[in-house]
Amino acid sequence: MTNDLSYILYVEDSKLEIMRFKMALETNQYTNKVEIAMNGEEGLTFLNKNRHHLPKIIVLDLKMPIMNGLEFLEQIKKDPTLQRIPTIILTTSENEKDIEKCYHYQIAGYFAKPFGMKAYNTMVERIITYWRFSRVILS
Repeated sequence: MTNDLSYILYVEDSKLEIMRFKMALETNQYTNKVEIAMNGEEGLTFLNKNRHHLPKIIVLDLKMPIMNGLEFLEQIKKDPTLQRIPTIILTTSENEKDIEKCYHYQIAGYFAKPFGMKAYNTMVERIITYWRFSRVILS
């Protein structure tokens, strides 16, 4: 049985990166629902308002205003319900301290955003393929 990836929460402040992500999903024939939060605070608000229907996966940028990705991770990992949602980091940071901090919060994966669209599409394809065939129990 494959996972239902019909619902992804993408927490990202850059409209350009949101467009790139959606284009990569489309290129990979992923046409299901993607919710957008422009920073960690919006992401938390969204999750708390939608506890009856949480996303199957969160894709998270680190460098954002108001509440950055690390602050967001810290908050969701304190919540017994939200901490079970697999979270993938998709960021420009290749800083080893950022990577270490993220894995401290038990993320599901860490990906540095490639510059070129072809490499970006390939990376998104690998993320989608992995999560479609991984077994995850959220309830």
